Amino acid sequence: MQIFKYVVFTTIALISLTSCVKVNSYQEETAPAAANSHEPHTYLQSCFQFTDEELAAMERGEVIVKIFEMPTIENEVGAFGVVQLNVPKEAFVEQFRDIVSFTKSPEVKAIAKFSTPPRLEDMQDLTLSDQVVAMLKTCKPGNCKVKMDARMMERFHQEIDWKAADYHEQATLLMKQMLLDYVTRYLREGDQALGQYDDQAEPLRIADAFHGVLGNSTYLKEYVPELLTYLEDFPKGHLPHVENFFYWSIEQFGLRPVINLYHVTIYTRQRNGTNDVFITSKQIYASHYFEIAFAFTAFVDEAGGASPTKSYLMYLNRSRFDNLYGGLKGAIVTVAKGKVYNGVKFYFQQVKNKLETSVLTHKAMDSKSSGHSNASENVF
Repeated sequence: MQIFKYVVFTTIALISLTSCVKVNSYQEETAPAAANSHEPHTYLQSCFQFTDEELAAMERGEVIVKIFEMPTIENEVGAFGVVQLNVPKEAFVEQFRDIVSFTKSPEVKAIAKFSTPPRLEDMQDLTLSDQVVAMLKTCKPGNCKVKMDARMMERFHQEIDWKAADYHEQATLLMKQMLLDYVTRYLREGDQALGQYDDQAEPLRIADAFHGVLGNSTYLKEYVPELLTYLEDFPKGHLPHVENFFYWSIEQFGLRPVINLYHVTIYTRQRNGTNDVFITSKQIYASHYFEIAFAFTAFVDEAGGASPTKSYLMYLNRSRFDNLYGGLKGAIVTVAKGKVYNGVKFYFQQVKNKLETSVLTHKAMDSKSSGHSNASENVF
């Protein structure tokens, strides 16, 4: 059962573009690109060991996926994907902003964006299963099946009348209030508000896990340093052409529904007369399985290649999950990597088909509307 649980939750976690993303190999507009550099091809070869055959497949529109892990961090797994995407960047960003529709899948049981500022009403569709409520009733530091800090556990013992007929509703309302307070503090204080998970014997500081993942993400420092600085300094930093939003979701990972809170940042940077789009998705809370998840997406134009230029959507996700123990740990990770590979490839193909179909549909509708307009003008 443990093998099943970790394979399923790792697979779903790494293919979820809600949380989903990756960075590219482009310089600032003020810094000229290296001579004879063909990007993102050169970057993919140097950083992800892309072969000529894989680059050729990418040029044909195929989805290319790489799975990797950190040798020194046994519970961190990464997934990288790239695909040629024939849609305007504005169309991609517009659909991503509609995160509820963009992440729609059978695994996503409930999801909603937070208002500005966040309100309790934003979580009206958030409900706790009987299984989760039962877990909350018995939670204590060092032995809890729901990820929380010790103070949150204490509040469930002190503020819920577990003998009352409506204890389920009480627990749900308290969870909503604590999640709202959590997001509000994060908006005010940034990573200092993330606190720690006290569900296991060793407490885990969430900010430490996040900065550990950022420390392994050297591509951010090399290619989009201004975005890295912005994320590290949030909410005190300032970056032009950036927007943020927050959302919550309940997703079925294996045998348990997981409550997630995400911070999404969308950054548009001008380069050589075009715009590169970067999106980060930072998991700031997860009720089960995860220590942290950080995703980075880049939607960029080809540079240094033959005309006409193409555009590529690139995605990189790093997730740290609960430490695995026992002799099956290596086998679990190996099986999980295979599942993740297939899952990311399938998901990327779905995203490509969905976006390109949507753009074609809008073009057809615009063309039809234009035809009607011209016909009306000819009548008069």
